Formats: sequence, C-alpha cells, structure tokens
Amino acid sequence: MHTIRLRGPWQYTPLAHTYWTAEGQSQESDTDVPPPGKLKLPADWSSELGADFRGKVLFQRTFHCPTGLQENDIVQVQIDSVDALGTVYVNNNTVGEIQLGQSNLSFEIQQHLEATNLLEILVDLPAIDDASAPLPRPNRAPDQAGGITGEVQLNIIES
Repeated sequence: MHTIRLRGPWQYTPLAHTYWTAEGQSQESDTDVPPPGKLKLPADWSSELGADFRGKVLFQRTFHCPTGLQENDIVQVQIDSVDALGTVYVNNNTVGEIQLGQSNLSFEIQQHLEATNLLEILVDLPAIDDASAPLPRPNRAPDQAGGITGEVQLNIIES
C-alpha cells in the first residue's frame, strides 16, 4: 500500500451556524458567518473561526490523480477523525458520510478520479442547549472547536 498525506493547504469556507435539535438533527440557524481562509490539517478551527464557532464548514483541497494506477488498483480517501459530523465528496460525488463518534474511515474513490481532483469534506458541529438531544463527541470537551481533527490521506492498494 502507498500512502499520500493531504495535510495542506486546505481552503475552508464557513457556510452556516447550526444547532442540534431535540430530535437529534442538525438545523441551520443563519448564514452570517466568518470569511473563508486556508489552514493546514489536521486541526480544529479555533485559530481561524474561534473556539465558540458552531456550524457547517466546507474544507476543500485539490490533488492530482496518483500516477501508475492499474485497472484493479483501489484508491481510498482515509479520514482519521472529524468533529462532529461529516460528508465526503470527490469531484462533486458523495463518497461517504461520517456519523457522530466514527473514526478511521476509508471510502473508495477510484471510480471518481480525474487528472485533477477536488476533495471536499463538509464538517458540521452544531451548537447545543438544554433542549438539544445528546451530542456525543468522544475525547472532546464541549467547549472545543470542531474541524478535521485527524489525518486525511489517500491510500493506493495495488491489485
């Protein structure tokens, strides 16, 4: 297996503030959000958006198609951890969902690869209040910022 780490720079774009409902769903509350920027991963968004930002942030990074791929090779994007919910896209195709508490997830992407590729990870850490359903965040304090808190990498598994 060959591994390519995708540490940065990543473009981030805050999309909306969200809150966690009593039914355990994320709901947008407003779109008056901080401006976009760039950061290196893994990291939470505290230094860019503040530790108290709660909402949806789209992380984007381009990468070139790995060279020398054979017909039966498998290419995966591996995401070690996201705080708290996530959706993963490659070239505008949804390739996976990250649920609360999940970590070390891999999604096959070889069928979506082009010469230049866009990897997007939509991260949602909603605000909670007394009426919210429980929002489990393993190994994270309630006041910590969200983000892509683990490594993101491409794994090429040769057939």
